[in-house]
Amino acid sequence: MRTTLILLTLCLSLSFAKANTGDSTHILLPTDTVILTINEAQQKIITHTIAQQQTLYKISRFYGVSIAKILALNPTKTETTLSIGDEITIPLPNKAIRRFRNKKFNPKKYIPLYYRVKSGDTVYGIAKRAFRMPIDTLAARNDIKNGISPGQLLHVGWISLTGVPKAKGNTTRHPLAGKVYREKQQFLAKAKGKRIRKQRGAAYWKKTKSKSTKLYALHDYAPIGSTIEVTNPMSKMTLYVKVIGRINHRVTPSSTKVVLSPAAANYLGALNAKFYTEIQYYK
Repeated sequence: MRTTLILLTLCLSLSFAKANTGDSTHILLPTDTVILTINEAQQKIITHTIAQQQTLYKISRFYGVSIAKILALNPTKTETTLSIGDEITIPLPNKAIRRFRNKKFNPKKYIPLYYRVKSGDTVYGIAKRAFRMPIDTLAARNDIKNGISPGQLLHVGWISLTGVPKAKGNTTRHPLAGKVYREKQQFLAKAKGKRIRKQRGAAYWKKTKSKSTKLYALHDYAPIGSTIEVTNPMSKMTLYVKVIGRINHRVTPSSTKVVLSPAAANYLGALNAKFYTEIQYYK
C-alpha cells in the first residue's frame, strides 16, 4: 500500500509539473492544473506561466488581485518586461477557492486546485487551519489512509475558469503601492549599467502609532537620493524606497544595515523593531 501511494504521488507530481498557462484568450484552460502552496507569511500562492497576449492587467483582473500586489511578490518583474514563458507568483484569495460541490456545481466551469504538501504538514493542519474543511472530506477526496508525504498533491478544491469575481478577490490596493511602483521604476532605470551590490542583515525601525505615509530609508553606502530595494524574506514583500541619509549607529544597533520609516516597515510586514532583510543598491 505504501509503495502504491508513493508511485501515485510521483505520477501526479510528474503529470502536474507544468504550471497553469492558459492561452491568448483565456487565463486558464480546462486542461490546466493549478497547484497551490503556502509561503512563510501564510499567503496562499500559485505560479502562472505567461502565455501569448496575456498582460499583467488581464492576469490581475482574472485572479482578483491588484497589479501592485503581484509585483510585490515578483520584484524582478515589471509591467513592460514580462515575456511569454515567464513564471510569476500570484497570491490567491481564500474566497477564490471553491472547497465543496453542491447541486448547482458545474464541473465544466471549474478546474481542480491542488495543494503541495511540505515538510511538517499534517492532515489536520491542512484541512482545519489552511482550508477550513472537515478532515474526513480531505481524507476521502484524496484517499488518505496512511498519512501524507512532502511533495504529495492533495485535491483541496476548485477554481473558476471565468476568474475570481471582483467582490471575492483581494482587490484592495495598498495606499502606498503607487509610490513603491514609481520608486521601482527609478531603481530599474538608474541601475542600468551599474554594479548592483547586495547586503543581508538587520533592518531597524521605530515603532510608532503615527499614521505617516512617508517612505524613506537610511543607509551607509547607497548614494543619498538614490533608490534601494529592500526585501523581507518572511513576508515575501519587496519595497523600493529612497535613501535620505546615513545611519546613526550611536542610536541604532551596530548590526543595522538599513533604517526604515514606519510606513516602509509596515509595508514590508515587519512585526519587530529589528528584522532580517535582503538589500540591493547601486553606486
